[in-house]
Amino acid sequence: MGIRSSVLGLAKVLVELMSVGFPASIKLSSIFGQLLRDAFGEIPYHVGSSIFQKDRRDVDVVVLLEDEDFEKMFGKREPEGPKWEAYCLAFSALGREVTGLNIDFKVQPREWANAKYPHTAEPRSAMTGFWRPT
Repeated sequence: MGIRSSVLGLAKVLVELMSVGFPASIKLSSIFGQLLRDAFGEIPYHVGSSIFQKDRRDVDVVVLLEDEDFEKMFGKREPEGPKWEAYCLAFSALGREVTGLNIDFKVQPREWANAKYPHTAEPRSAMTGFWRPT
């Protein structure tokens, strides 16, 4: 087996694991992921059932901010309120436009998210793609 076929095989496995299909997985990770990284300064994560299931209702994407940064941005340490909702709706709409997928975006404080959705029970797939340093 040559290097080319090994790389193609690995790519197929990775695309299959993301379960959003190709080229949507590239748009999700590279383009939308980079837009989120530029906006928030943190690596976004693909989370939820769409990581493993093809028959998904939506594709969940989350950015975890340090608690202090989240509080500065939204005025509290819990994900709620009109400003938070506006950010989530706006970036969900942007994600749908960029990827063609039904994106459900959330920005969450890191400690809150880790307590509510421990990554050992709720997998997170870093959307690093082909990012440029911020």
